Amino acid sequence: MKARRNTTLLTAFGVSLVVFVFTSSLMLNYGLRRTLVDTGSAENVVAIRKSSQSEIQSIVTRESAAILSSQPEVARDAAGQPLASSESVVLINLRKRGSEEPSNITIRGVGLQALAIRTQVKVIEGRPWTPGSRMFC
Repeated sequence: MKARRNTTLLTAFGVSLVVFVFTSSLMLNYGLRRTLVDTGSAENVVAIRKSSQSEIQSIVTRESAAILSSQPEVARDAAGQPLASSESVVLINLRKRGSEEPSNITIRGVGLQALAIRTQVKVIEGRPWTPGSRMFC
């Protein structure tokens, strides 16, 4: 009788563990999807090189960027210029504030067109950056 009780308890524990892992993975999936959907825009596209996993790993040449921005699917501003921004994304290693610990910081080099594309970004104090200068905003 004791063996049957232990088998039943272990079976119930195993089933509940499987249910826990499955629901945890569903919750993680849901959270990631919500984060990506809430922070993204259906109107924006990021073009990366074939077989790249992220922007940091990708290289798109100026010629390829010019071809992409000349496509008819790309939106245009009032002056007829494509709403496209060729950007450079790099990782740099800086010390954290108040610590000597290093940390990877993502730096994105953008032009003034980036503000027209990313309407959720606003300059609330100071001035926009100057193209060609070394500025951190």
